[in-house]
Amino acid sequence: MKCRWTQDVNVKVGVQRTAGGDVTVSGDVTGGGDVTGGGDVTRGGDVTAGGDVTAGGDVTAGEDVTVSGDVTAGGDVTAGGGVTAGGDVTEGGDVTAGADVTAGGDVTAGGDVTVGRDVTGGGDVTAGGDVTAGGDVTASGDVIEGGNVTAGGGVNWA
Repeated sequence: MKCRWTQDVNVKVGVQRTAGGDVTVSGDVTGGGDVTGGGDVTRGGDVTAGGDVTAGGDVTAGEDVTVSGDVTAGGDVTAGGGVTAGGDVTEGGDVTAGADVTAGGDVTAGGDVTVGRDVTGGGDVTAGGDVTAGGDVTASGDVIEGGNVTAGGGVNWA
C-alpha cells in the first residue's frame, strides 16, 4: 500500500519529508532537507528545499521550484514560474516552466525542455526531444537535442 501525504496548508520540513506515494499540498512546501515522493510531488505554489526534490512520478508547482541540490523526477517537471537547482535538473519526461530553468549542473529531459524565458545549465543541456526557450539557451557544456533548438534569444555553449 502506497502512503499518500496530502496537506491543505503550508508545510515546513525541518530535515526531510518522505512519502511512499504522492505528496500533495495546496500551500507551499518548504524543506531544510529533502522532499521525496515515491509518486508525484504536487504543489499549488512554491516547492523549496535546502536539499533535493525527488519524485518517482511528476514534480508540479503552480509557482517556483527552488532547491539547493537536485530536482529529479521519473516523469515531468512543470512549474508556472521558474525551476532553479544548485545541482542537476533531471527528468524522464518533459521540463516545462513559465519562467527560467537554471541548474548549477546539467539540465536533462527524456522529452522536451520548454521554457518561457532562459534555459541555463552549468553543465550540459540535453533533451530527447526539442529545446524551446523564449530567451537564451546557455550551457557551459554542450547543447544536445533529439529534435530542434528554438530560442527567442541566442544559443550559447562551450
